[in-house]
Amino acid sequence: MDEHKQKLREIQILLHRLFASHNKETRRILDGLPAHPTPASVLDTFELLFSLSKYSNREMLCFLDAFQRFIPVCRVGLGEIGGKIANLKFTPSEKDTDHVILKYFEIVNTVAEDISEESSKSVFSRYMFILSNSVVSRGVQGEVLKRFREFLMRREGFLRFFASKKMYKEIGCTEDSIVDFCELFNDEEMVGVALEYGSLRGLAIDRTRSRYLFQMYYRELPMWYIAGMHESLIPYLYYAFDGVGIYRSVSAEVYGGLSEQEIMKAVDNDMKSEVCPDECSVCVGGIGHQSTAEQELGIAGVREDIRRFNETGSLEHMIERYGKSMTFEFLRYFEETDLKKLGGFLCKLKNEDYLRIFTGTFDFLDMDILDGLRTYLLSFHLSAEGQIIHRVVEAYADKYYSDNVDACTFMDITRDKRTKEFVFNLAFSFLVLNTKFHNPNVKAKPTFRDYMKDFTAEEIPPSFSEEYLESMYQSVKKRPLEFPAKNHPSREHYKIFKRMCRNLKQMEAGRSEPGVMQAFDPEMPGSLKICKQCRMGVHRKLFSSNFRRFLSLEPRTFHQICSRLDVVRPFEEYLEAHRENIPRFIESFTYYFGMNGRVDLYVKLLDVLAKIDGQKNSGVLSDLRISFLKNTAGKDRVQQQYRDAYKELISAEVLDVGLVCDGLRIFLSGDTSGRPCGEEEEGLQRRRQRSVGFVRKVVVDILKKNIARVEDLSMLDGESIAALMEKCVEIGDKERFCRISRFATSEGLLGLFRQTLEGSPGFVDDEVLEVFKGVPVHNEDGFRCILLLQNNGVDMFDFVVTVKYESIVCRAINAREGEDGEHLEQSKLEFSARDTLSCYTIEEKYGESLSSPSNLFHFYVSSGSVLNQAKARSIHRSGCPLGEKLFSPEEMDRRLIYMVRKADSMDSKDITNYALWIVNLLSSSLPLLSKFFVRNFGLLLTLKNQAMLNSFIKIFYSRVCKVMNGAELCCSCEYTLLDDVEKFIEMAVKYDLASEKDFEFYFDGKSEMIKSGRIRTLDGSVELVRGKAGEGNEDGCNGGAIETGPEGTDSKMDVETNPDFDL
Repeated sequence: MDEHKQKLREIQILLHRLFASHNKETRRILDGLPAHPTPASVLDTFELLFSLSKYSNREMLCFLDAFQRFIPVCRVGLGEIGGKIANLKFTPSEKDTDHVILKYFEIVNTVAEDISEESSKSVFSRYMFILSNSVVSRGVQGEVLKRFREFLMRREGFLRFFASKKMYKEIGCTEDSIVDFCELFNDEEMVGVALEYGSLRGLAIDRTRSRYLFQMYYRELPMWYIAGMHESLIPYLYYAFDGVGIYRSVSAEVYGGLSEQEIMKAVDNDMKSEVCPDECSVCVGGIGHQSTAEQELGIAGVREDIRRFNETGSLEHMIERYGKSMTFEFLRYFEETDLKKLGGFLCKLKNEDYLRIFTGTFDFLDMDILDGLRTYLLSFHLSAEGQIIHRVVEAYADKYYSDNVDACTFMDITRDKRTKEFVFNLAFSFLVLNTKFHNPNVKAKPTFRDYMKDFTAEEIPPSFSEEYLESMYQSVKKRPLEFPAKNHPSREHYKIFKRMCRNLKQMEAGRSEPGVMQAFDPEMPGSLKICKQCRMGVHRKLFSSNFRRFLSLEPRTFHQICSRLDVVRPFEEYLEAHRENIPRFIESFTYYFGMNGRVDLYVKLLDVLAKIDGQKNSGVLSDLRISFLKNTAGKDRVQQQYRDAYKELISAEVLDVGLVCDGLRIFLSGDTSGRPCGEEEEGLQRRRQRSVGFVRKVVVDILKKNIARVEDLSMLDGESIAALMEKCVEIGDKERFCRISRFATSEGLLGLFRQTLEGSPGFVDDEVLEVFKGVPVHNEDGFRCILLLQNNGVDMFDFVVTVKYESIVCRAINAREGEDGEHLEQSKLEFSARDTLSCYTIEEKYGESLSSPSNLFHFYVSSGSVLNQAKARSIHRSGCPLGEKLFSPEEMDRRLIYMVRKADSMDSKDITNYALWIVNLLSSSLPLLSKFFVRNFGLLLTLKNQAMLNSFIKIFYSRVCKVMNGAELCCSCEYTLLDDVEKFIEMAVKYDLASEKDFEFYFDGKSEMIKSGRIRTLDGSVELVRGKAGEGNEDGCNGGAIETGPEGTDSKMDVETNPDFDL
């Protein structure tokens, strides 16, 4: 026997258990069981059994149990028998009622998809009856509820009806049992559950991820749940709600409940974001980040537009911007809408078209007429005028009829004029009935029969049963129609929210990025990626609008938040709030120094400092009402607070020193003369004037700390500028020293240079020296700086002295004397050729100082040139002077010219002797001296001091004598040319500075030395020929020494000069 036949045989055996039943019909049917059953024969048997009119609960339980086993064997043709099973009835008073009912619903659920709609309605009604009444025990009722859930899963239409009508309230479902149904509900139905059961709102939000629900009930959620929604909670909530423009400011509200520590922790966490801008979900078009979706979309000012409507009652601006339908959706959704204003607009006769468009935004499908009317009237305020009510109800009835005709699932609304008119009359009657029941002026309350008298039998369509109408009557009686002033959450409110989101997406689809369109999804975004830039933008915006609750924080804590977010305005308001608390204000300002601040606050800081100075002069504690006669702990504490605040202020680093300087400039120029001012302002100006010195000193102390950032100091006096420049010297900031020097006075700058050179000479480099050279004043301090600079190795000659050259044409007149000593006649005078010579003029800085011989001596000896006798003395120590830079024409000529001209112009024997001494030292190199005099012969012609001129000639003469007697012409360099010597002799004789007789010894000696071979001439040049080493006399001179003259001219022409000068 195969398995299939075995199953049929078992079913027959189970049915045979009832063969001894007292029910004759049952025994008759069982007698007809075939010996070899087939599925068809067994099915026929069950149809007969389920058609019995009389049976006990026990018998039916047996039938159902057997049928349950039969269903797997025969899964076809169960619709008809399923309908019979659905119509079975049971006797509650009998035994086994609970069991048979459970089995009944179990079997019905199995065939639920096969039975007809009418049979399904019967099953649904039985479920509702059993669960609404105490027919079965409490334990079995829970099982029935489970069976009911299974039935609704199989018949989705009844599930939607059950949820939309909130029938779970009728069957007394607890919140625990509702949870089992929530898995079957859609988002709209879950919204209804959340509105009815507060404890299930968290579940509804989690199941639906509805932005609509979250924005209303997030406060009822545990904080751990909210924090776990996203790694960056506040920015996530902002971009999911606040930034979109159609939700509540959820992130702002959450942010408002965070402590300062929680805010800093959130900021620190968000600063660690590793999401790059390219991956950021709020990046728009790759051209930047939208801090809010509303900045990009056309709904930016919808709330402001609604407020404007509430004020004016005009919708032109909104309709032009959003369109008619979208405008009314906004008005229905936003809680800012004034429903009285909206009702006044819609109820006007001229706006009847707008009323129809507004009504068209509703969806009344599968709603009772009364429920639809309630929903409709909740969206605007209805005027009590009859004609207005008629137009409104007519608009509602037309929309309700069009939504439900041939489409309503719970009743038959046919497409005919009778039904359409009755919908209007019924809706209008609800308003009348509401007035009669709930207007205290109406004493007589109508009964249902009284109410039904308003309709004739012909008016009422068949589908509107008396039972249905009575339920409407009772509903109005128990709960009046509502006419609110504001929009409130409801399932219909959620539906308009979804419709608005859908329309917004369609409206923006053509011009917005896909990421932006997600802002209009009714569900909260899942994995929203937010980069650090966008996160910080949210924190900055929220803190800037929410910081006032933190104004009592300590300055350090408040500044930490502001610095993390890089915001300035909140801290500026913090300063304003604590302006009267001087220690706190000053302490706070030390943090403000590090921000890009406002100059007016810096002025206020200086005013506060002026106030401190005034308190200091009159007793700083007097304003605090602490007696001077008591050395209290409070007095010491307050004084210490002032000292600490001041110390922190002057040691703080300032980001923009220019603000400090500008603030001081305004403080110093705060003159109220010429314009009316109050008594308080006049007192402020007097306090400023008294405290200028103290305030300026504080500013200078601040600038010293921030010297590297100082720029414009035009508002400071010379003393303050000098203090800052001294600070530059102290820290070695040469660049800043040069910049600040622009604001110093010339006299003050020279004094500072002198002080610097005396104390820190190493500070002065080329850049600093240029500043000194640019000072237009040349006083005693400046001259001392010159001497100090030269002592430090800086040659200042070219800065102090300018030697100007001017070429002149000279022609000497020479007349030879006769042999008897008589002069020739005038006609026999010989005119020499013209010579172009140089004439010199001297310009001096510090001329007044250099007119003093003592100062001039110091100028000479501090120099590192030939002006310094110590340098001139070293003429042969380092090598041949003809090759040294010190004695080159470029270095030496101007200085010797200056020295000679200075000695010539000053009536000072010491100066003259010093100049002669320098020339005498240089004469040890006869070529050096000869070349100088030849190059600058015009200098000798312009000297006024004839004695000094003669001394120069004598020095030259003496040195020539020594050379002719065998001394070195220059040094061991073996220089031998006498051309420059002869050139100078020729010019001196030519211009009568000497006579040919004076130098006769030279020419006579020259002739003899030529003959002896000790001088040779070649191509016009005259050259000494030195003998080999060891030749000549023991004293080193040649044996044939030239006799210089019969009267010992050599010894007589030596200049008597001191070998040294005591300075």
